[in-house]
Amino acid sequence: LSKKFPGVDIATFVLHSVVNLWGYSITKDSKKIRARAGSSDGTVIEYGTILEEEKELFAQAKVNDAGERVFVFGDMPEEEFMDDQVGENFVFALSQRYLGEKLDGCDGLFETQFEGYTFSKK
Repeated sequence: LSKKFPGVDIATFVLHSVVNLWGYSITKDSKKIRARAGSSDGTVIEYGTILEEEKELFAQAKVNDAGERVFVFGDMPEEEFMDDQVGENFVFALSQRYLGEKLDGCDGLFETQFEGYTFSKK
């Protein structure tokens, strides 16, 4: 895709709520810019510099007494949330960069038909 569309961000998102699977990857000109992914088993990849769209969420993170990164939100200050519990928030924040609005802000999210595309030199 990078060869076919030079100079363009290529974004990949994954979400699956059963196991709190979440992830995103941003590539430009065949170079990985940012990748983060995890599930209920924890974060499995965290690569690259924090993107603008992630900053607001990361500003709500702290390290707890067990040395784990947790997120504390103003409307629930007594609760600590792990990466897998807020992973989808990051995916939704990043989706706005490419779709013009957050994926979870779309009224018809569950009715939205997504398609995958492949490229062939034929």
